[in-house]
Amino acid sequence: MPHSNCHRRPTLSVSMIVKNEEAFLDDCLQSVQPVADEIVIVDTGSTDRTKEIARGWGTKVFDFAWQGDFAAARNFSLQQCTGDWVLYIDADERLTAKSAQALPRLLSRNEADAYTVIIDSPQTMRQGRFKQQNAYPRLFRRFEGIAFEGRVHEQVLPSLQRQRLKVLPSSVTILHLGYDRGYDVVKKKAERNLELLQRQLAVNPGDAYTQFQVGNTLVVLQRYDEAESILDRALRNPHLDRSNRASCYNLMAEVAVRRGDPHRAVQMCMRSLEAVPIQMMARWFLALLYFDLQEFDQAIRVLEEVAKLLDEPSTVRLNHIASDLDLRRYRLELQRAMTYAAAGKMAEAADRYLAAIEEEPSSREAVEGLLRCVDRIGESVVGLRLLERAALQCPKEKHIHIALARRYHERKEFDAAFHHVDCAMALEPEDGDTYALAIKWKMELGATEEAWRYIEHAEACGVQAFEFHKASLQLSLSRGDLRSAFKHLELMAQTSQADLTPLRNRLAALAAKISSQPSA
Repeated sequence: MPHSNCHRRPTLSVSMIVKNEEAFLDDCLQSVQPVADEIVIVDTGSTDRTKEIARGWGTKVFDFAWQGDFAAARNFSLQQCTGDWVLYIDADERLTAKSAQALPRLLSRNEADAYTVIIDSPQTMRQGRFKQQNAYPRLFRRFEGIAFEGRVHEQVLPSLQRQRLKVLPSSVTILHLGYDRGYDVVKKKAERNLELLQRQLAVNPGDAYTQFQVGNTLVVLQRYDEAESILDRALRNPHLDRSNRASCYNLMAEVAVRRGDPHRAVQMCMRSLEAVPIQMMARWFLALLYFDLQEFDQAIRVLEEVAKLLDEPSTVRLNHIASDLDLRRYRLELQRAMTYAAAGKMAEAADRYLAAIEEEPSSREAVEGLLRCVDRIGESVVGLRLLERAALQCPKEKHIHIALARRYHERKEFDAAFHHVDCAMALEPEDGDTYALAIKWKMELGATEEAWRYIEHAEACGVQAFEFHKASLQLSLSRGDLRSAFKHLELMAQTSQADLTPLRNRLAALAAKISSQPSA
Protein backbone atom coordinates (compact mmCIF):
# COMPACT_ATOMS: atom_id res chain seq x y z
CA MET A 1 0.00 0.00 0.00
CA PRO A 2 1.54 3.34 -0.98
CA HIS A 3 2.04 5.95 1.71
CA SER A 4 -0.12 9.03 1.03
CA ASN A 5 1.45 12.34 1.94
CA CYS A 6 -1.25 14.99 2.18
CA HIS A 7 1.29 17.76 1.51
CA ARG A 8 2.30 16.55 -1.95
CA ARG A 9 0.35 16.27 -5.15
CA PRO A 10 -1.09 12.76 -5.66
CA THR A 11 0.52 10.98 -8.62
CA LEU A 12 -1.47 9.21 -11.33
CA SER A 13 -0.61 6.07 -13.29
CA VAL A 14 -2.53 5.42 -16.50
CA SER A 15 -2.84 1.67 -17.05
CA MET A 16 -3.53 0.13 -20.47
CA ILE A 17 -3.53 -3.23 -22.25
CA VAL A 18 -3.24 -3.17 -26.06
CA LYS A 19 -2.94 -5.30 -29.16
CA ASN A 20 -2.66 -3.95 -32.72
CA GLU A 21 -4.01 -0.51 -31.84
CA GLU A 22 -1.90 1.69 -34.14
CA ALA A 23 -5.06 3.32 -35.55
CA PHE A 24 -6.27 4.51 -32.12
CA LEU A 25 -3.33 4.72 -29.76
CA ASP A 26 -1.96 8.18 -30.64
CA ASP A 27 -5.20 10.01 -29.88
CA CYS A 28 -5.72 8.05 -26.67
CA LEU A 29 -2.24 8.85 -25.36
CA GLN A 30 -2.60 12.49 -26.35
CA SER A 31 -5.76 12.71 -24.22
CA VAL A 32 -4.18 11.28 -21.04
CA GLN A 33 -0.63 12.62 -21.37
CA PRO A 34 -1.41 15.98 -19.66
CA VAL A 35 -2.58 14.28 -16.42
CA ALA A 36 -0.43 11.13 -16.28
CA ASP A 37 2.72 10.91 -14.18
CA GLU A 38 3.35 7.59 -15.90
CA ILE A 39 1.63 5.57 -18.62
CA VAL A 40 1.96 1.80 -18.33
CA ILE A 41 1.18 -0.14 -21.49
CA VAL A 42 1.00 -3.92 -21.54
CA ASP A 43 1.10 -5.37 -25.07
CA THR A 44 -0.47 -8.79 -25.57
CA GLY A 45 1.03 -9.56 -28.98
CA SER A 46 0.88 -6.64 -31.43
CA THR A 47 2.17 -7.17 -34.96
CA ASP A 48 1.74 -3.56 -36.11
CA ARG A 49 3.33 -0.28 -34.96
CA THR A 50 1.54 -0.20 -31.59
CA LYS A 51 4.66 -0.57 -29.40
CA GLU A 52 6.63 1.88 -31.54
CA ILE A 53 3.87 4.51 -31.13
CA ALA A 54 3.68 3.84 -27.39
CA ARG A 55 7.42 4.30 -26.87
CA GLY A 56 7.27 7.54 -28.87
CA TRP A 57 5.13 8.97 -26.07
CA GLY A 58 7.64 7.93 -23.41
CA THR A 59 5.41 5.23 -21.95
CA LYS A 60 6.52 2.14 -20.05
CA VAL A 61 5.90 -0.80 -22.38
CA PHE A 62 5.72 -4.42 -21.17
CA ASP A 63 4.98 -7.65 -23.04
CA PHE A 64 2.44 -10.15 -21.72
CA ALA A 65 1.52 -13.43 -23.38
CA TRP A 66 -2.21 -13.49 -24.07
CA GLN A 67 -4.02 -16.09 -21.94
CA GLY A 68 -7.58 -15.53 -23.09
CA ASP A 69 -8.17 -13.54 -19.88
CA PHE A 70 -8.50 -9.76 -19.83
CA ALA A 71 -8.36 -9.61 -16.02
CA ALA A 72 -4.97 -11.36 -16.01
CA ALA A 73 -3.56 -8.80 -18.45
CA ARG A 74 -5.09 -5.90 -16.48
CA ASN A 75 -3.61 -7.18 -13.24
CA PHE A 76 -0.16 -7.49 -14.80
CA SER A 77 -0.44 -3.87 -15.96
CA LEU A 78 -1.59 -2.85 -12.49
CA GLN A 79 1.48 -4.51 -10.93
CA GLN A 80 3.74 -2.25 -13.02
CA CYS A 81 2.11 0.97 -11.81
CA THR A 82 3.77 3.16 -9.17
CA GLY A 83 1.40 6.11 -8.80
CA ASP A 84 -0.86 6.89 -5.86
CA TRP A 85 -3.86 6.56 -8.15
CA VAL A 86 -4.61 4.41 -11.20
CA LEU A 87 -6.82 5.27 -14.17
CA TYR A 88 -7.32 2.43 -16.60
CA ILE A 89 -8.29 3.14 -20.18
CA ASP A 90 -8.32 1.40 -23.58
CA ALA A 91 -6.71 2.52 -26.83
CA ASP A 92 -10.10 3.14 -28.48
CA GLU A 93 -11.04 5.52 -25.66
CA ARG A 94 -10.23 9.19 -25.04
CA LEU A 95 -10.29 11.16 -21.83
CA THR A 96 -12.26 14.34 -22.54
CA ALA A 97 -10.36 17.63 -22.29
CA LYS A 98 -12.73 18.90 -19.59
CA SER A 99 -12.11 15.76 -17.53
CA ALA A 100 -8.34 16.09 -17.93
CA GLN A 101 -8.57 19.58 -16.44
CA ALA A 102 -10.73 18.39 -13.54
CA LEU A 103 -8.77 15.26 -12.60
CA PRO A 104 -5.94 16.85 -10.52
CA ARG A 105 -8.46 18.71 -8.34
CA LEU A 106 -10.52 15.53 -7.89
CA LEU A 107 -7.52 13.50 -6.74
CA SER A 108 -6.43 16.21 -4.32
CA ARG A 109 -9.73 16.29 -2.44
CA ASN A 110 -9.00 13.09 -0.50
CA GLU A 111 -12.75 12.29 -0.38
CA ALA A 112 -12.80 8.72 -1.66
CA ASP A 113 -10.72 5.64 -2.44
CA ALA A 114 -12.21 5.21 -5.92
CA TYR A 115 -14.44 7.06 -8.38
CA THR A 116 -16.80 5.88 -11.05
CA VAL A 117 -16.08 7.30 -14.49
CA ILE A 118 -18.73 7.94 -17.15
CA ILE A 119 -18.11 6.04 -20.39
CA ASP A 120 -19.81 7.72 -23.36
CA SER A 121 -20.20 5.00 -25.97
CA PRO A 122 -21.75 5.82 -29.36
CA GLN A 123 -22.83 2.56 -30.97
CA THR A 124 -23.63 1.66 -34.56
CA MET A 125 -25.92 -1.36 -34.76
CA ARG A 126 -28.15 -2.75 -37.49
CA GLN A 127 -31.18 -1.02 -35.99
CA GLY A 128 -29.43 2.36 -36.01
CA ARG A 129 -27.01 4.56 -34.11
CA PHE A 130 -27.45 5.50 -30.48
CA LYS A 131 -25.34 6.54 -27.52
CA GLN A 132 -25.05 4.61 -24.29
CA GLN A 133 -23.55 5.68 -20.97
CA ASN A 134 -21.95 3.41 -18.43
CA ALA A 135 -20.43 4.14 -15.04
CA TYR A 136 -17.51 2.03 -13.82
CA PRO A 137 -14.88 2.55 -11.09
CA ARG A 138 -12.02 3.27 -13.49
CA LEU A 139 -10.13 5.55 -11.10
CA PHE A 140 -8.88 4.16 -7.77
CA ARG A 141 -6.09 4.38 -5.22
CA ARG A 142 -3.33 1.85 -5.74
CA PHE A 143 -3.94 -0.29 -2.67
CA GLU A 144 -2.57 -3.78 -2.17
CA GLY A 145 -5.21 -6.42 -2.84
CA ILE A 146 -7.09 -4.49 -5.52
CA ALA A 147 -7.39 -6.70 -8.60
CA PHE A 148 -9.52 -7.27 -11.68
CA GLU A 149 -11.85 -10.25 -12.03
CA GLY A 150 -13.40 -11.84 -15.12
CA ARG A 151 -12.03 -13.13 -18.41
CA VAL A 152 -13.95 -10.39 -20.23
CA HIS A 153 -15.98 -7.39 -19.04
CA GLU A 154 -13.45 -7.54 -16.23
CA GLN A 155 -14.29 -5.63 -13.04
CA VAL A 156 -12.30 -4.09 -10.23
CA LEU A 157 -15.41 -3.27 -8.17
CA PRO A 158 -15.68 -6.61 -6.31
CA SER A 159 -12.21 -6.22 -4.83
CA LEU A 160 -12.96 -2.60 -3.87
CA GLN A 161 -16.12 -3.77 -2.12
CA ARG A 162 -14.39 -6.59 -0.30
CA GLN A 163 -11.94 -4.11 1.18
CA ARG A 164 -14.84 -1.78 2.03
CA LEU A 165 -13.24 1.09 0.17
CA LYS A 166 -15.25 4.25 -0.43
CA VAL A 167 -16.43 4.61 -4.05
CA LEU A 168 -18.02 7.89 -5.16
CA PRO A 169 -19.47 8.99 -8.51
CA SER A 170 -17.59 11.53 -10.61
CA SER A 171 -18.25 13.50 -13.77
CA VAL A 172 -14.94 12.36 -15.31
CA THR A 173 -15.87 11.23 -18.82
CA ILE A 174 -14.20 8.90 -21.30
CA LEU A 175 -15.33 8.69 -24.91
CA HIS A 176 -15.38 5.10 -26.17
CA LEU A 177 -15.20 4.68 -29.96
CA GLY A 178 -14.92 0.90 -30.17
CA TYR A 179 -18.59 0.23 -30.92
CA ASP A 180 -19.02 3.07 -33.41
CA ARG A 181 -17.29 1.41 -36.37
CA GLY A 182 -20.19 -0.45 -37.96
CA TYR A 183 -22.06 -3.59 -37.01
CA ASP A 184 -19.48 -5.96 -38.52
CA VAL A 185 -16.82 -4.69 -36.09
CA VAL A 186 -19.30 -4.84 -33.19
CA LYS A 187 -20.29 -8.39 -34.17
CA LYS A 188 -16.67 -9.55 -34.29
CA LYS A 189 -16.03 -8.15 -30.80
CA ALA A 190 -19.24 -9.71 -29.50
CA GLU A 191 -18.29 -13.13 -30.87
CA ARG A 192 -14.89 -12.92 -29.17
CA ASN A 193 -16.49 -11.81 -25.90
CA LEU A 194 -19.11 -14.56 -26.06
CA GLU A 195 -16.47 -17.29 -26.29
CA LEU A 196 -14.65 -15.91 -23.24
CA LEU A 197 -17.89 -15.42 -21.29
CA GLN A 198 -19.01 -18.98 -21.99
CA ARG A 199 -15.67 -20.28 -20.70
CA GLN A 200 -16.14 -18.16 -17.61
CA LEU A 201 -19.71 -19.43 -17.15
CA ALA A 202 -18.56 -23.03 -17.47
CA VAL A 203 -16.26 -22.49 -14.49
CA ASN A 204 -18.88 -20.62 -12.44
CA PRO A 205 -22.35 -21.40 -13.90
CA GLY A 206 -24.19 -19.61 -11.09
CA ASP A 207 -22.49 -16.23 -11.51
CA ALA A 208 -25.28 -13.72 -12.07
CA TYR A 209 -23.10 -11.04 -13.65
CA THR A 210 -21.69 -13.47 -16.22
CA GLN A 211 -25.18 -14.73 -17.04
CA PHE A 212 -26.29 -11.17 -17.64
CA GLN A 213 -23.27 -10.39 -19.86
CA VAL A 214 -23.81 -13.57 -21.92
CA GLY A 215 -27.42 -12.51 -22.49
CA ASN A 216 -26.35 -8.99 -23.40
CA THR A 217 -23.83 -10.32 -25.93
CA LEU A 218 -26.37 -12.70 -27.47
CA VAL A 219 -28.78 -9.77 -27.98
CA VAL A 220 -26.02 -7.87 -29.80
CA LEU A 221 -25.53 -10.96 -31.99
CA GLN A 222 -29.32 -11.09 -32.56
CA ARG A 223 -29.56 -14.63 -31.18
CA TYR A 224 -32.73 -13.80 -29.35
CA ASP A 225 -33.95 -17.28 -28.29
CA GLU A 226 -30.64 -18.05 -26.60
CA ALA A 227 -30.53 -14.53 -25.12
CA GLU A 228 -33.98 -14.85 -23.57
CA SER A 229 -33.09 -18.18 -21.95
CA ILE A 230 -29.90 -16.95 -20.23
CA LEU A 231 -31.43 -13.58 -19.31
CA ASP A 232 -34.30 -15.41 -17.64
CA ARG A 233 -31.74 -17.42 -15.64
CA ALA A 234 -30.03 -14.20 -14.59
CA LEU A 235 -33.33 -12.63 -13.50
CA ARG A 236 -34.12 -15.68 -11.36
CA ASN A 237 -30.68 -15.49 -9.78
CA PRO A 238 -30.95 -13.89 -6.30
CA HIS A 239 -27.38 -12.57 -6.59
CA LEU A 240 -28.12 -10.33 -9.59
CA ASP A 241 -27.82 -6.78 -8.31
CA ARG A 242 -30.51 -4.16 -8.79
CA SER A 243 -28.61 -2.24 -11.46
CA ASN A 244 -27.96 -5.23 -13.71
CA ARG A 245 -31.47 -6.54 -13.03
CA ALA A 246 -32.91 -3.36 -14.56
CA SER A 247 -30.58 -3.70 -17.56
CA CYS A 248 -31.59 -7.34 -17.89
CA TYR A 249 -35.27 -6.37 -18.15
CA ASN A 250 -34.37 -3.74 -20.75
CA LEU A 251 -32.69 -6.46 -22.83
CA MET A 252 -35.76 -8.67 -22.43
CA ALA A 253 -37.86 -5.76 -23.70
CA GLU A 254 -35.66 -5.57 -26.80
CA VAL A 255 -36.04 -9.32 -27.36
CA ALA A 256 -39.83 -8.97 -27.10
CA VAL A 257 -39.82 -6.15 -29.67
CA ARG A 258 -37.72 -8.24 -32.09
CA ARG A 259 -40.29 -11.02 -31.70
CA GLY A 260 -43.17 -8.67 -32.45
CA ASP A 261 -44.62 -8.70 -28.94
CA PRO A 262 -44.86 -5.03 -27.86
CA HIS A 263 -47.18 -5.77 -24.94
CA ARG A 264 -44.60 -8.06 -23.33
CA ALA A 265 -41.97 -5.42 -24.04
CA VAL A 266 -44.08 -2.91 -22.08
CA GLN A 267 -44.20 -5.34 -19.14
CA MET A 268 -40.42 -5.75 -19.21
CA CYS A 269 -39.90 -1.96 -19.20
CA MET A 270 -42.23 -1.60 -16.24
CA ARG A 271 -40.29 -4.23 -14.29
CA SER A 272 -37.05 -2.50 -15.17
CA LEU A 273 -38.40 0.74 -13.72
CA GLU A 274 -39.51 -1.10 -10.58
CA ALA A 275 -35.90 -2.23 -10.13
CA VAL A 276 -34.36 1.18 -10.89
CA PRO A 277 -36.85 4.07 -11.16
CA ILE A 278 -34.11 6.63 -11.92
CA GLN A 279 -33.10 5.62 -15.44
CA MET A 280 -33.60 6.86 -18.97
CA MET A 281 -33.47 3.69 -21.05
CA ALA A 282 -36.62 1.88 -19.87
CA ARG A 283 -38.66 5.10 -20.00
CA TRP A 284 -37.52 5.86 -23.53
CA PHE A 285 -38.31 2.31 -24.68
CA LEU A 286 -41.70 2.59 -22.98
CA ALA A 287 -42.55 5.89 -24.69
CA LEU A 288 -41.68 4.46 -28.11
CA LEU A 289 -43.72 1.32 -27.41
CA TYR A 290 -46.78 3.34 -26.38
CA PHE A 291 -46.38 5.44 -29.52
CA ASP A 292 -46.32 2.32 -31.73
CA LEU A 293 -49.35 0.96 -29.87
CA GLN A 294 -51.10 4.31 -30.53
CA GLU A 295 -51.53 4.87 -26.80
CA PHE A 296 -50.53 8.48 -27.25
CA ASP A 297 -51.64 9.88 -23.88
CA GLN A 298 -49.53 7.25 -22.13
CA ALA A 299 -46.60 8.02 -24.42
CA ILE A 300 -46.92 11.76 -23.65
CA ARG A 301 -46.98 11.03 -19.91
CA VAL A 302 -43.78 8.95 -20.08
CA LEU A 303 -42.05 11.50 -22.29
CA GLU A 304 -42.79 14.18 -19.70
CA GLU A 305 -41.02 11.96 -17.15
CA VAL A 306 -38.10 11.59 -19.56
CA ALA A 307 -37.90 15.38 -19.91
CA LYS A 308 -37.67 15.82 -16.14
CA LEU A 309 -35.04 13.09 -15.88
CA LEU A 310 -32.99 14.67 -18.65
CA ASP A 311 -32.60 17.77 -16.50
CA GLU A 312 -30.79 15.65 -13.90
CA PRO A 313 -27.00 15.26 -14.27
CA SER A 314 -26.08 11.90 -15.77
CA THR A 315 -24.01 11.17 -12.65
CA VAL A 316 -27.27 11.01 -10.65
CA ARG A 317 -28.79 8.41 -12.96
CA LEU A 318 -25.61 6.38 -13.35
CA ASN A 319 -25.32 6.14 -9.58
CA HIS A 320 -28.39 3.88 -9.74
CA ILE A 321 -27.90 1.94 -12.98
CA ALA A 322 -24.59 0.94 -14.54
CA SER A 323 -25.75 1.27 -18.14
CA ASP A 324 -28.19 3.88 -19.41
CA LEU A 325 -29.20 5.67 -22.58
CA ASP A 326 -27.54 9.01 -23.29
CA LEU A 327 -30.47 10.83 -24.86
CA ARG A 328 -30.05 14.10 -26.72
CA ARG A 329 -32.55 16.83 -25.93
CA TYR A 330 -33.20 17.24 -29.67
CA ARG A 331 -34.24 13.57 -29.99
CA LEU A 332 -36.59 13.91 -27.02
CA GLU A 333 -38.25 17.08 -28.33
CA LEU A 334 -38.70 15.57 -31.77
CA GLN A 335 -40.39 12.48 -30.30
CA ARG A 336 -42.60 14.62 -28.09
CA ALA A 337 -43.63 16.66 -31.13
CA MET A 338 -44.44 13.55 -33.16
CA THR A 339 -46.47 12.11 -30.29
CA TYR A 340 -48.49 15.28 -29.72
CA ALA A 341 -49.15 15.49 -33.47
CA ALA A 342 -50.31 11.86 -33.59
CA ALA A 343 -52.65 12.65 -30.67
CA GLY A 344 -54.12 15.56 -32.66
CA LYS A 345 -52.66 18.22 -30.33
CA MET A 346 -51.19 20.44 -33.02
CA ALA A 347 -50.34 23.53 -30.97
CA GLU A 348 -48.43 21.44 -28.42
CA ALA A 349 -46.73 19.53 -31.23
CA ALA A 350 -45.66 22.77 -32.88
CA ASP A 351 -44.17 24.00 -29.60
CA ARG A 352 -42.11 20.81 -29.31
CA TYR A 353 -40.96 21.06 -32.94
CA LEU A 354 -39.81 24.59 -32.15
CA ALA A 355 -37.90 23.23 -29.14
CA ALA A 356 -36.27 20.64 -31.41
CA ILE A 357 -35.34 23.35 -33.91
CA GLU A 358 -33.80 25.38 -31.09
CA GLU A 359 -31.60 22.37 -30.25
CA GLU A 360 -30.70 21.65 -33.87
CA PRO A 361 -31.56 24.53 -36.26
CA SER A 362 -30.48 22.54 -39.32
CA SER A 363 -33.03 19.75 -38.70
CA ARG A 364 -35.12 19.30 -41.83
CA GLU A 365 -37.30 16.77 -39.99
CA ALA A 366 -38.23 19.28 -37.29
CA VAL A 367 -38.88 22.11 -39.75
CA GLU A 368 -41.09 19.94 -41.95
CA GLY A 369 -42.96 18.68 -38.87
CA LEU A 370 -43.57 22.24 -37.72
CA LEU A 371 -44.90 23.27 -41.13
CA ARG A 372 -47.28 20.30 -41.15
CA CYS A 373 -48.58 21.31 -37.73
CA VAL A 374 -49.10 24.91 -38.80
CA ASP A 375 -51.02 23.74 -41.88
CA ARG A 376 -53.33 21.66 -39.68
CA ILE A 377 -53.80 24.50 -37.20
CA GLY A 378 -55.24 26.50 -40.09
CA GLU A 379 -55.28 30.19 -40.93
CA SER A 380 -55.18 31.37 -37.33
CA VAL A 381 -53.00 33.90 -35.57
CA VAL A 382 -51.58 30.97 -33.58
CA GLY A 383 -50.04 29.45 -36.71
CA LEU A 384 -48.63 32.79 -37.78
CA ARG A 385 -47.01 33.40 -34.39
CA LEU A 386 -45.49 29.91 -34.42
CA LEU A 387 -43.92 30.60 -37.78
CA GLU A 388 -42.59 33.96 -36.60
CA ARG A 389 -40.93 32.23 -33.62
CA ALA A 390 -39.47 29.66 -35.98
CA ALA A 391 -38.08 32.39 -38.25
CA LEU A 392 -36.35 34.01 -35.28
CA GLN A 393 -34.78 30.67 -34.32
CA CYS A 394 -33.95 29.68 -37.89
CA PRO A 395 -33.45 32.89 -39.90
CA LYS A 396 -31.67 30.88 -42.62
CA GLU A 397 -34.45 28.33 -43.17
CA LYS A 398 -36.00 29.13 -46.55
CA HIS A 399 -39.12 26.99 -46.11
CA ILE A 400 -40.15 28.89 -42.97
CA HIS A 401 -39.89 32.22 -44.82
CA ILE A 402 -42.01 30.84 -47.68
CA ALA A 403 -44.63 29.59 -45.21
CA LEU A 404 -44.69 33.01 -43.56
CA ALA A 405 -44.94 34.73 -46.95
CA ARG A 406 -47.99 32.61 -47.82
CA ARG A 407 -49.64 33.37 -44.47
CA TYR A 408 -49.12 37.12 -44.82
CA HIS A 409 -50.29 37.03 -48.45
CA GLU A 410 -53.53 35.31 -47.40
CA ARG A 411 -54.02 38.05 -44.78
CA LYS A 412 -53.37 40.66 -47.53
CA GLU A 413 -50.34 41.95 -45.61
CA PHE A 414 -48.34 42.23 -48.82
CA ASP A 415 -45.31 44.13 -47.53
CA ALA A 416 -44.66 41.42 -44.94
CA ALA A 417 -45.30 38.71 -47.54
CA PHE A 418 -42.73 40.11 -49.97
CA HIS A 419 -40.25 40.70 -47.14
CA HIS A 420 -40.20 36.96 -46.49
CA VAL A 421 -40.13 36.17 -50.21
CA ASP A 422 -37.02 38.33 -50.49
CA CYS A 423 -35.48 36.57 -47.46
CA ALA A 424 -36.09 33.22 -49.14
CA MET A 425 -34.53 34.44 -52.40
CA ALA A 426 -31.47 35.73 -50.56
CA LEU A 427 -31.01 32.33 -48.94
CA GLU A 428 -31.41 30.37 -52.19
CA PRO A 429 -30.89 32.74 -55.14
CA GLU A 430 -31.36 29.93 -57.68
CA ASP A 431 -34.68 28.60 -56.36
CA GLY A 432 -37.09 29.10 -59.24
CA ASP A 433 -40.24 28.28 -57.25
CA THR A 434 -39.74 31.33 -55.02
CA TYR A 435 -39.40 33.61 -58.05
CA ALA A 436 -42.50 32.04 -59.59
CA LEU A 437 -44.46 32.83 -56.43
CA ALA A 438 -43.25 36.45 -56.38
CA ILE A 439 -44.04 36.97 -60.08
CA LYS A 440 -47.53 35.49 -59.68
CA TRP A 441 -48.34 37.66 -56.66
CA LYS A 442 -47.05 40.86 -58.30
CA MET A 443 -49.15 40.11 -61.38
CA GLU A 444 -52.24 39.67 -59.18
CA LEU A 445 -51.54 43.13 -57.71
CA GLY A 446 -51.10 44.59 -61.19
CA ALA A 447 -47.49 45.46 -60.43
CA THR A 448 -46.12 44.08 -63.70
CA GLU A 449 -42.98 46.20 -63.70
CA GLU A 450 -42.02 44.94 -60.25
CA ALA A 451 -42.79 41.41 -61.41
CA TRP A 452 -40.51 41.93 -64.42
CA ARG A 453 -37.68 43.00 -62.14
CA TYR A 454 -37.96 39.63 -60.42
CA ILE A 455 -37.50 37.96 -63.82
CA GLU A 456 -34.43 40.05 -64.54
CA HIS A 457 -32.98 39.23 -61.13
CA ALA A 458 -33.64 35.52 -61.58
CA GLU A 459 -32.03 35.47 -65.03
CA ALA A 460 -28.97 37.26 -63.60
CA CYS A 461 -28.74 34.48 -60.99
CA GLY A 462 -28.99 31.80 -63.70
CA VAL A 463 -32.31 30.40 -62.50
CA GLN A 464 -33.54 27.46 -64.60
CA ALA A 465 -36.82 26.02 -63.26
CA PHE A 466 -40.09 25.04 -64.90
CA GLU A 467 -42.39 27.03 -62.58
CA PHE A 468 -40.25 30.17 -62.94
CA HIS A 469 -40.31 29.99 -66.74
CA LYS A 470 -44.04 29.27 -66.69
CA ALA A 471 -44.71 32.40 -64.60
CA SER A 472 -42.36 34.40 -66.82
CA LEU A 473 -44.22 33.23 -69.92
CA GLN A 474 -47.53 34.39 -68.44
CA LEU A 475 -46.06 37.77 -67.53
CA SER A 476 -44.54 38.12 -71.02
CA LEU A 477 -47.92 37.48 -72.59
CA SER A 478 -49.61 40.03 -70.33
CA ARG A 479 -47.04 42.58 -71.53
CA GLY A 480 -47.51 41.51 -75.17
CA ASP A 481 -43.89 40.38 -75.40
CA LEU A 482 -44.18 37.30 -77.64
CA ARG A 483 -40.44 36.98 -78.14
CA SER A 484 -39.94 36.65 -74.38
CA ALA A 485 -42.93 34.29 -74.16
CA PHE A 486 -41.43 31.94 -76.80
CA LYS A 487 -38.05 32.10 -75.04
CA HIS A 488 -39.54 30.97 -71.74
CA LEU A 489 -41.60 28.32 -73.53
CA GLU A 490 -38.42 26.77 -74.92
CA LEU A 491 -36.78 26.96 -71.51
CA MET A 492 -39.82 25.26 -70.00
CA ALA A 493 -39.30 22.42 -72.47
CA GLN A 494 -35.67 22.09 -71.37
CA THR A 495 -36.62 21.81 -67.68
CA SER A 496 -39.54 19.38 -67.98
CA GLN A 497 -40.65 16.21 -69.76
CA ALA A 498 -44.19 17.58 -70.11
CA ASP A 499 -45.76 17.75 -73.54
CA LEU A 500 -45.90 21.46 -74.34
CA THR A 501 -47.17 21.05 -77.92
CA PRO A 502 -50.66 22.48 -77.22
CA LEU A 503 -49.17 25.56 -75.55
CA ARG A 504 -46.65 25.98 -78.37
CA ASN A 505 -49.49 25.78 -80.94
CA ARG A 506 -51.55 28.37 -79.06
CA LEU A 507 -48.60 30.76 -78.94
CA ALA A 508 -47.91 30.22 -82.63
CA ALA A 509 -51.57 30.94 -83.46
CA LEU A 510 -51.48 34.07 -81.33
CA ALA A 511 -48.32 35.23 -83.05
CA ALA A 512 -49.86 34.60 -86.48
CA LYS A 513 -52.99 36.50 -85.52
CA ILE A 514 -51.00 39.49 -84.32
CA SER A 515 -48.77 39.53 -87.43
CA SER A 516 -51.81 39.40 -89.76
CA GLN A 517 -53.39 42.48 -88.22
CA PRO A 518 -52.80 45.69 -90.20
CA SER A 519 -50.32 47.99 -88.59
CA ALA A 520 -51.67 51.22 -87.15
